[in-house]
Amino acid sequence: SMLPTLQQREIVAVWPTAFWFGAPEPGDLIVFEQGGRTLVKRIAGKAGDHLVKGPHGYRLGTAGEPEARPLGEDEVFVTGDNSQHSMDSRSFGPIPIQVLKGKVLVVIWPLNRMRVPGPAPSPTPAQETR
Repeated sequence: SMLPTLQQREIVAVWPTAFWFGAPEPGDLIVFEQGGRTLVKRIAGKAGDHLVKGPHGYRLGTAGEPEARPLGEDEVFVTGDNSQHSMDSRSFGPIPIQVLKGKVLVVIWPLNRMRVPGPAPSPTPAQETR
């Protein structure tokens, strides 16, 4: 889930060539396909960040942790802004950059909510992924 950043049934404009000009960065809202569904998530980790697989799924970690591995040059770690109700990289692991469909630019529908989506809400300590 991307609540509160994006609401149900909002339509976004996507820049499909955004990553021709630079790599995705943490904080970017991106669109990709996963399991036959089109999803919008936020980049949380990029190449060089460390990934740890634990008993409850994946999370970003540090190089010194046992079992930590760096994300590859062609991988990103994505999370939903509503971390307690989001199916994201914590469940299915990192995603290849090649599946990214583009970067979200603006919410275009409904018209009375047209806007540029803001940054991720600040997580509470229980929602921290690092």
